[in-house]
This record gives sequence, structure tokens and C-alpha cells, in this order.
Amino acid sequence: MLARSAFCFLPSAWHRILEYTNMQKYSFLRDKGVLATRKDANRVFYRIGDPRTVKLVGMMRDVLQFALNWVCKCYSDC
Repeated sequence: MLARSAFCFLPSAWHRILEYTNMQKYSFLRDKGVLATRKDANRVFYRIGDPRTVKLVGMMRDVLQFALNWVCKCYSDC
């Protein structure tokens, strides 16, 4: 909990650095075709640009859910 509240009160310089770093990540993903963008005045809106990405995230969620259920079942049987 401390880390979360500390994160909320980052000095503005750190906030700008993190924001810039995220913009670099978004730019990389946009260049690779994973993200698509739309500009409206000074705002940039991002969306998933490749439907295969949605499918991949869904499959990853299913695998992680299966693993979590398996672990919970193993510990509840003990």
C-alpha cells in the first residue's frame, strides 16, 4: 500500500519522465502495428491495431486463469 500511495505523489518531474517513457513505448508499439492512433486536436487516442493482439491477450488470460485455478485446487485439497 505504501508503494501505491508513494506512486500517487510523485514529483511532477518524475511524472513527466514516466509519461515520456510511456510515449516511447506507445510509439514503438505503433511502429510495429500493434497500436493504431487517432489525433483530435492535442489529444492522441490509441486502440489495438491488430486483431491478432486481442486474440493473443485472450489466450494468455485463459492460460493464466487455468493455472490459477489449478494452483487453488491443489492448495484447497491439502
